[in-house]
Amino acid sequence: MLSAVCALVIAPAAVDLREYFPIEQGTTWDYIEIVGEGESRYRSEAGKPYDLDGQMVYPIITKQHGRSIGISYYDINSDSIHIIASGYNPSPSPPVPVLMNPEYREKWKYEGLSNATGAIGEMELEGKGKVLKSVKWNGKTYEGIEIRLDATTVEQVSASTGAKTKTEQVSTYAKGIGLIEMKSTTKIGKETYRSTIKLDKFKPVEN
Repeated sequence: MLSAVCALVIAPAAVDLREYFPIEQGTTWDYIEIVGEGESRYRSEAGKPYDLDGQMVYPIITKQHGRSIGISYYDINSDSIHIIASGYNPSPSPPVPVLMNPEYREKWKYEGLSNATGAIGEMELEGKGKVLKSVKWNGKTYEGIEIRLDATTVEQVSASTGAKTKTEQVSTYAKGIGLIEMKSTTKIGKETYRSTIKLDKFKPVEN
């Protein structure tokens, strides 16, 4: 009995994705995006929960120079996070799994329609996640997870030409903070673009 109790005490806590994707209204993340030799800054802000055709979704608003330049809507649970819609006049589309709890599901796939990029298209996505022993941000150490996404999207308006967008993405999340780094490689036709997004500042809501 004693050994069972000890094992229970020292066992690591289960991963709850909501702790890696804080969504309380007013929370902000300031990011630096590096593309080639260029650099830009933008802010992500958690907006007010939104009833989208009877489903409660959570918006993340992207701002640059104080102006909104995009919105994405998420369905958030302890074991999965799906993007539901994007844009200023959202309509629900099939939920696309962008994070799955790696303690229970290390790999996943999705095939179907998506408007995650703001335009309707056919998407094939493969995801893989793992729990990290630790990640560092701003001089501190946190529990972390890493998510890899490989996606191919053909927008409906481009379907006749066969134009495809292929994206490879590696994202690192810190517990209690959210996304701290994302490295992406995107191929559109013959062109290849690489970018790195790093968290510069994080401001949680003060209770």
